[in-house]
Amino acid sequence: MKNMRGFSLTEMVIALAILVILAGIATPVLLRSLEQAEEKVTAARLELLHEALAGFYRDHGRFPSESEGLPGLFSDPGTGSWRGPYLSSPGEETDALADARGGAFSYSVAGGQVDLAAPNFPELTATVTAANLLQEWIPRTQVELGVIHDAAERYRILQGAYPASIADLVPAYLGNDYGRDPWGHDYRRDGALESFASPGPDGTAGTADDVRAPGL
Repeated sequence: MKNMRGFSLTEMVIALAILVILAGIATPVLLRSLEQAEEKVTAARLELLHEALAGFYRDHGRFPSESEGLPGLFSDPGTGSWRGPYLSSPGEETDALADARGGAFSYSVAGGQVDLAAPNFPELTATVTAANLLQEWIPRTQVELGVIHDAAERYRILQGAYPASIADLVPAYLGNDYGRDPWGHDYRRDGALESFASPGPDGTAGTADDVRAPGL
């Protein structure tokens, strides 16, 4: 029977030293990978909150007050124009309103501007302003008006006349989502053209900020 030679003390010390060195190299890399993943989750949640706050503003003409805070995205404030919740469901509130490490997002609102910050990721913040939302919604409105224009042409072909109002197109030709523009104003038939238009941010038809489909 062959002699079984074990590890010497020196060999064991060397092996342990190598393991310690490898662990020292790998641990920071793993921790940084974890931190990057948490940062991505937190940034994604801030983006969702940005969209949710935009939806709340569109429907109510304001952001949730500081007393309502971010939980206000799940609760009807009684304005008569609630179309929430503006995040998927109240069951997701715990995760949606906190960063990836469980720290609740800070929320402050003043002068038509909301500031959000993640307590565990100081470099991750988000700002939502009413003025920026109004401008961001113009391209979206143009896209929607393009869809409305196509639906109106289909209506003309089938009915023999151009629709008198958006009510002729909703829901049969458009579904239920196209009655109002992103500012909450009704789409109206343009009196000068056979087309539909949005009265724009100011809500008054015939002013300089009216929005029409591209090319019209």
